[in-house]
Amino acid sequence: MTTRPPFFSQSSKQALRNPWVLSWLAGLMLVLVINAAFIITAFVTSPGLVDEQFYEKGQTYEKNRLKLEAVKQELGWQPELKLPQQIVANSSAIIRLSLVDREGQPVAASRVTLTAYRPSDASQDFTREMVPIVGGLYQATLKLPLKGAWDLRFAMSDQQHTLELEERIEVAAP
Repeated sequence: MTTRPPFFSQSSKQALRNPWVLSWLAGLMLVLVINAAFIITAFVTSPGLVDEQFYEKGQTYEKNRLKLEAVKQELGWQPELKLPQQIVANSSAIIRLSLVDREGQPVAASRVTLTAYRPSDASQDFTREMVPIVGGLYQATLKLPLKGAWDLRFAMSDQQHTLELEERIEVAAP
């Protein structure tokens, strides 16, 4: 009676019957499958947040930032943001902005807008006009649809100048 050598063996001279070669090939295949999954996920779930004019905007960023600081100093406006302690997704929240000058007198801006940006999903961005309540106090009601980080940008303008204020908030789950 002759004994046959095992089909898979370290002493096998055929590469595809050696367990070391097979495990190396299996590991390589696993890495390739995981990389393919990451690439497919990146294309399918892309939020599209890349700005088409990113280079031009980057070149003018510093100049625009210095202009905004000069306008802020020239006008002397002092905005104060009043947010609720907790903002919950899919619930209405009242956002208030108080705007006074150097002497503490209310400023009646001709237009105050609030833009909400979702850093991870540009399709959720929107802009609202803030309503003047009483001298220098503006209000908007927001209903943010998703939990997580949101950037709020306030633009206050008179006939000639615009002042901006930015704030990052965290929206809680309902």
